[in-house]
Amino acid sequence: IDDRRRRALNEFVTANAKLGKGTGRYAARWEQQIRAALDRAKDAVPVWIMPIHKVIASFRPTSVPPFDVIIIDEASQVSLLNLPILVLARQAIVVGDEKQTSPENVGLDQSVTHELMDQHLLPIVDRATRFDVNNSLYDLARQQFPQVVRLREHFRCLPRIIEFSSNQWYDGEIVPLRDRPPKQGWKPLASVFVENGARRPNDDVNEQEAEAVCALIETMIDDEDYAEMDFGVVTLQGKGQARHLQDLLLDRLGPTIMEERKLRVGEPAGFQGDERDVIILSMVVANDSERRIGAMTKETDERRINVAASRARNQMWIVHSVMPNDLNAQDPRRKLLEHCLSEADEERRARQEEKTDSQFERDVLRMIQGAGYTEVTTQYEVGRYRIDIVIEGPEQRVAVECDGDTWHGPDRWDHDRYRQSVLERAGWTFVRVRGSAFYHDRQRALQPLWERLDELDIPRGDWTGSATEHKIRRVWPHDFADQSDRKSALSSGLTDYPIDDRSDDVIEIEPRHDGGVPPPCDTSFESAPPLRLSDKASANDQIEPVVAVEDAPRPLEATGLPSAHHDDNSGYERRFTSNTTASVGSNSVAPKTEQTTTTPEEELIQWVIDLGSDFWFQLSHWAKQTDNLRGWQRAIAYTVGRYLANGKTPSQKQASQCQIMHSQAVGLGFDPAG
Repeated sequence: IDDRRRRALNEFVTANAKLGKGTGRYAARWEQQIRAALDRAKDAVPVWIMPIHKVIASFRPTSVPPFDVIIIDEASQVSLLNLPILVLARQAIVVGDEKQTSPENVGLDQSVTHELMDQHLLPIVDRATRFDVNNSLYDLARQQFPQVVRLREHFRCLPRIIEFSSNQWYDGEIVPLRDRPPKQGWKPLASVFVENGARRPNDDVNEQEAEAVCALIETMIDDEDYAEMDFGVVTLQGKGQARHLQDLLLDRLGPTIMEERKLRVGEPAGFQGDERDVIILSMVVANDSERRIGAMTKETDERRINVAASRARNQMWIVHSVMPNDLNAQDPRRKLLEHCLSEADEERRARQEEKTDSQFERDVLRMIQGAGYTEVTTQYEVGRYRIDIVIEGPEQRVAVECDGDTWHGPDRWDHDRYRQSVLERAGWTFVRVRGSAFYHDRQRALQPLWERLDELDIPRGDWTGSATEHKIRRVWPHDFADQSDRKSALSSGLTDYPIDDRSDDVIEIEPRHDGGVPPPCDTSFESAPPLRLSDKASANDQIEPVVAVEDAPRPLEATGLPSAHHDDNSGYERRFTSNTTASVGSNSVAPKTEQTTTTPEEELIQWVIDLGSDFWFQLSHWAKQTDNLRGWQRAIAYTVGRYLANGKTPSQKQASQCQIMHSQAVGLGFDPAG
C-alpha cells in the first residue's frame, strides 16, 4: 500500500471514530469525510465487508462503478429500498433463499405505492409484480435472471436436522456434508411435551412452555456433554413468548451465563443467517376451549418454519403443548413436530459384507476387520454420496475408497475424484487402495492405511466412547424434578445449594438446617482452604480472622467458625488481618503479628489453579460415574478444568463452588490417586 492509500485508510478510521453512532451535531460532516476517504482508499483493500446500510452510507454511485463485483448475502432479507446498491459494481452476485423469511410490510396501504409505480414506472409492464413492496432484492434478481444456481451442499446441520427442510421445501436435494455428531450416541432430535400448557388470554405467551424451556436449558448447562456449546430459543408464534422467555432466562441464569453461552431468544426472522449448537423451538400454540388453533399455511408461515428448523448445528429440541393430530394436516408445524417425535434409525446394519459392491471391497473389508478394527461401515452415506468403507475411532475416521478397473472402470475415475474433493472440504480423510496393487501384495498395499489410522489414533478392538444417552422424548414437569427441587431448595434455604443473588461476584453459602456443613479434609493431596460461612454480616461488623484447621478431617463446628463477609458496596476490601492457628475443640488461639496482602478470594482462586486441570476433570468424571454431587456441580468442575487447560483463570464464584465440591467429594470417598 502506498502512502496515499495508507493516509486515506487512516483518515477513514479516524472519521469513523468521530462519527460514532451518527447522531452528533457534526454527523453529516463526518459521513461526508468517510465517503471521500473511502473513494481514495477503496482499491487499497481487495475485499470490503460491510452491512448494507454502511455500504449505502459510505459509497456514492458514479459514472464508473467503484467496484468490479458486489456480493449481497442473505439477499432474501434485503428490501427493495436497498436497490441502489446494485449500481456500485459492474457485476452483482445475489445470494438468497426464496424459501426463507423476506420483508413483510404488515399493515401498509399498498394503494399509495401502486399509484407511485403507475406514475413513475409506466414503461415497465410487470412493475406491480416486480416491485411489490413485500419483495426482497433476491426476489427481484430471481425474476430478472431466472437461471438460478442452487447451492446444494450444506455444512451447518447434522443430517437428521436438515432432513426436514430438505424434504419439505427443496425436493430432498440438500446434501448434508457434516454428519459427525459431537459425541457417540448423540441424538440430534428431541422433544419436551408440556402437560396442561396454555396460552394466556389475549396473549401469545405460554407460561408452562416457557418454564419447560428454562428447565431444559438449566439441565443442559449443568451437563458436561454440553460444555462450551451455545444455545438459541426460537418461538414459532407471536412476539410475546420471546419477550417473556428473554426476561425469564435473564432472571434464572443471569447475564454472565447468557453471554458465555451466547444464549439468544427471538422469532425466526431474527435468526435468519444465524446458528447455534443447540436450538430449542417453543411452539406456543396450545389447546384452548376459548380459542381455536388456526392453521399456519401461508407462504410467510412456511418461510418462518423453514428458518427455525435449520438453525441448529448439533441438536434441535421442540417444546410443545399439542400433539400432531391437534394441528391442520397442511400446517408445517405439524410436519415439523412429527419429524422431531420420530425415532432416528441410528443402529448400524449388522452384516456389512452384504452391502459391498464388489469382491474387491469384500476382500479389503475382511483385511480391515482381520486387523482388529471393529467400527467399520460399508457403503457409508454422506448426503447423496457413498463411501466404500469407513473406519471410525473415538475422535477421527478414515474413508477407504477401493479403486479397481474391473469394478469401477476408468469412466468413474473423474467422478470419484470430484466426490473426494467435496468430502475432504467437509473434513473427511481419504485413503485410496488400488486393486492391482492390493492383489499383488495385500499387506504392502494397505500399509498407508494402517499408518494413517495410527496417525489419527483410531484404535483396534473395542474402544470406549461417550455412552451418554439423551432422552428423545421428555415430559414437563415429570422429567424435570431436579430443577423443581433445586428451585425449592433455593427458596427455602434448608439445603447446601449455592444461593446466587447475581448482584455481585460473591456466592453466599448458607448453613444447612441442621447447622452442619461438609468440612475440608486433609488427604494425600493438598486440602482446600477452610469454608467460610456467612451470617450476612454488614459492613459495620468487625471482621474476624480466618481459622486454618490443622487437625483434619474431623468436622468443624459451625458455631465455632468465625463469620466473614465481603460486601462490594462497603467501600473497602477485606484482607487477612492475621494468620491464626487453632486446634479443633480448643478455645485458645495464638495469633501471629505478621501481616499479608493476599485477599481470601485470591488465595482461593490460586488454590484451584494449583490443583490443576486434571484434578477437576477427574473429580467431574468421578462424580458422574458414582452419581455423586449435583449435575450443575459436575458441570462447574468440568468447566474449571477446561479453563485451566486453556490457560484461563476461574472466577471467584467458580472457585467458591470448587471449594465446596472438594470438601463434599472427599467426604464421599473421592481420591484422585485411587
